[in-house]
Amino acid sequence: MHIGIGRSDVEIIFIDYPMRGAFVTRGDMKQPVLSTVVVLSLLGSGCMSVHQGRQNHQRSSVTEFLYPNREARTEQPRIPHMELPLNVGIAFVPEKKQKYSRGSGPSEKRKEEFLKKVAEQFKDRPFIKNIEIIPTTYLKPGGGFDNLEQLRTMFDVEVIALVAYDQIQHTDEDWLTMSYLTVVGAFLIQGEKNDTSTMMDTAVFHIPSRKLLFRAPGTSHVKARSTLVNHSERLRLDSDKGMAGANTKMIANLDRELSEFKMRVKEKPDKYKITHARGYIGGGNFGALGGIAIAALMLIGGHRARRS
Repeated sequence: MHIGIGRSDVEIIFIDYPMRGAFVTRGDMKQPVLSTVVVLSLLGSGCMSVHQGRQNHQRSSVTEFLYPNREARTEQPRIPHMELPLNVGIAFVPEKKQKYSRGSGPSEKRKEEFLKKVAEQFKDRPFIKNIEIIPTTYLKPGGGFDNLEQLRTMFDVEVIALVAYDQIQHTDEDWLTMSYLTVVGAFLIQGEKNDTSTMMDTAVFHIPSRKLLFRAPGTSHVKARSTLVNHSERLRLDSDKGMAGANTKMIANLDRELSEFKMRVKEKPDKYKITHARGYIGGGNFGALGGIAIAALMLIGGHRARRS
């Protein structure tokens, strides 16, 4: 690998990597010099630089959305009354600007794609009537439960799944990673190591009672290398890959947590009040409750028929 460095007097320096030596070329003359001397000279003149580790942080938070004033968390959840099948909303909460953030997080289109994958996984459950994907633009930073009540009215949802994420991208270089800025761009020796850690978390709330029903996280860790020239593009790709991986794991955990929630409803009927819309038969553990109600109605009807 060679690195070309342009200078104002048209002097070109070629460094052969690994750094065994360097040649300063002027016309047809070649003078071998030690690469160490070249590097130290460039560092001394400020033409070449050694990069320090850099960090990019993007995040959103369900807690900060629901409770913007940390000293005023006085919400007292009530026993949730849920009528099956449910209308469910799902949305990303707004991002919070970070000190070390150089990006804006996933686009609204990409968020919608992530949410559609979640909806596809659960839309066929018999106790879910509809899943409404709600754009982040309808959620205000720090909007709290008042904002959720607005969404409840606008989208006709009783339960909402709030999705948040936390992603940190850290770039580090070896001591040989050096760059030189020219009029046509930056050239460098060696590449950069990029680590992208992502956590995506869904918290499911019953809006009228303000009770958290269950939550499920998903995590991802992406390692990659890049050059300075394609560094921004590499970070963008790693960011999306990390979000996609965390979303996939979160969906799997949501499925497990939903199964456990149905068991809790069955085991603790005093904590959750479940009723059924007319004509709902249902299935699974929620459906078992509906089956009991239907059986009771049939017994009552048969008893009345015998009495008549």
